[in-house]
Amino acid sequence: MMSKSTFLTGLANELKLNQFVILMGWSGLYFCVAKLEHLYPKIPSFSIAVAGVAIFIFILLGMGLVLRLVLAPKSLLQELSQPLGLCGSAALAVGWVLFSSVLLGLAPRIFEPGQASIFFRVLWRAGEVIWYLGAVFELAVSLLVMVVYVRLFLYQDKGLSFVAPVMFIPAVGNVLVFLSGIALGHSVWSFWQFLFGFVLWPLVSVLLVLRTRRVGALPAQMMPSWFIAVSPPCVIGLALIAFHAPIAWAWLFWAIGALVIAGLVPVFRAMMGQPYSASSWALSFPLAAWVSLGLSLVDSLQPQGGEADALDKVLSAIGLGLTLLVASLLLCLSLKTLGAAQRYLRTAVGQI
Repeated sequence: MMSKSTFLTGLANELKLNQFVILMGWSGLYFCVAKLEHLYPKIPSFSIAVAGVAIFIFILLGMGLVLRLVLAPKSLLQELSQPLGLCGSAALAVGWVLFSSVLLGLAPRIFEPGQASIFFRVLWRAGEVIWYLGAVFELAVSLLVMVVYVRLFLYQDKGLSFVAPVMFIPAVGNVLVFLSGIALGHSVWSFWQFLFGFVLWPLVSVLLVLRTRRVGALPAQMMPSWFIAVSPPCVIGLALIAFHAPIAWAWLFWAIGALVIAGLVPVFRAMMGQPYSASSWALSFPLAAWVSLGLSLVDSLQPQGGEADALDKVLSAIGLGLTLLVASLLLCLSLKTLGAAQRYLRTAVGQI
């Protein structure tokens, strides 16, 4: 028989930091739906419902993090002591940065700054605090990952065996700081952290190429993580739009993301033959980021104050279809995650 304290400790051990990738996925879907609503002003505000789901996930994962800090701090330290575990922990920082953008985008939509200003300020301040925590933690994890991997390559012969696409999360996650940073008035901070992530992108890409050639393919359970490689060009493209760079550069990075997706079609087919695992969430945010960038580019083609032409309407319709596809993917992953959690809880409770 299992005691209640043992049950709670076991539950805490199951709550990994990389599970904040779920928050990343739903926050990414929020950006897609919000941009789609800008293209189709007459459709209902589904983005508010998506934001509600993101808030629920943030609270749930936050409670899990507190539970783990209290009941299983040693397992948390052990996770952070492993190179890939440390890289995966950056999902917490990136999830917070993305979630802060959800709150900052939601605040003026449900609370007018001039009316119910207390609620507006509370929601806005919460987004600002979460952004600060996420941005600083993201930078700290990135620097720590760099130190760890430099030591691995200097003092171990098998340093390449610890290289995986999950390294893109701490590396290029710095680019996402701009999402809320510009709205909060931290353009300079956002630019330099963006530049840091931009430089790390090709470095991690080169390491992945070397790893594949010298060590071999990733284990089957880690194959979905290859989709994380879609994120860097997409978030860089979104940042370039925010920094008012020539729109042609954003189109270029969208095309790079499309090429990466095309190259990962065999990986997706292989995934279809495998049972569900938590690593399947690696598809969520990268695809949402690619669709979000595409919708932003389509929006840039829309004439100001004029009626969209036939091409704009076709592109908007494609964006609508892709957004629905991403939403369906997240719903499917969420249902499978809930099913896995229910089975775990049923087994664990039965042993108490």
